[in-house]
Amino acid sequence: MQNSKNVFFGAMLLLFWISSAQAFTFYDVTEPEGYAPLAENESILSWGETNTLGMGATLSYSIASSSSSCFMGFEVCSSLDSFMPDGYQSTIESAFDRWASVANLSFTQVDDQAGDIVLAGEYIWGSEIAHALTGRSFIEQEGETFSAIAWSEIHFSEGVYWSVNGSLGYDFLTVATHEIGHALGLGHSETVGALMYADYQGINSLQADDIAGIQTLYGAVSAVPEPATYLQFLLGLLVLLGLTRPTKLQAYISG
Repeated sequence: MQNSKNVFFGAMLLLFWISSAQAFTFYDVTEPEGYAPLAENESILSWGETNTLGMGATLSYSIASSSSSCFMGFEVCSSLDSFMPDGYQSTIESAFDRWASVANLSFTQVDDQAGDIVLAGEYIWGSEIAHALTGRSFIEQEGETFSAIAWSEIHFSEGVYWSVNGSLGYDFLTVATHEIGHALGLGHSETVGALMYADYQGINSLQADDIAGIQTLYGAVSAVPEPATYLQFLLGLLVLLGLTRPTKLQAYISG
């Protein structure tokens, strides 16, 4: 009876973990009018022409350095220099590094307005302090429609105070990381406490749910063994192959 109870509670905990670990969401993409039905998984958007779940991506980003049209010419955006505190550029780099540290992603900064992802300022009405706008591409081939993210813009409100390095205001690193998550294809998380949760919760870092979501889209970072670990593995392999003697290997490790 006790074992049965343990199995029952274990199963309940497993179901709870699964439901809570998969509270991340993706953009809800519907089939475009006039196109063939979406191919498998094409309703989930990611970067890359093949839009294959789990495949990594190499992207560029740029920081708007002057006022210009944005959102395909329908809005006017400003330079982040005009209202962001000193140090915001390195904070943006840190925000991209957060995602690259957990998923198979690589980012490079390029000149003004030339990046796949462009970051700028905008006077945003209402309670929003930032938002991401993501464009899609659709290609019809052999009776199926394939989709992918084509471009993305991230706009930060000019009407709020931003905090960089402990200054007064909304934590810029937290908000920038959140909006970059949207630009990469993540929707809002249903888990309170996750960085991708809809509401600003103060200073925050990537949580398990955020990492699970981004790794679903782009895969995990490839593990690179530390040199010492790799050397020990190689020497152990040589021993198994009979190319050196165990006593000699032991002396080498101890030394």
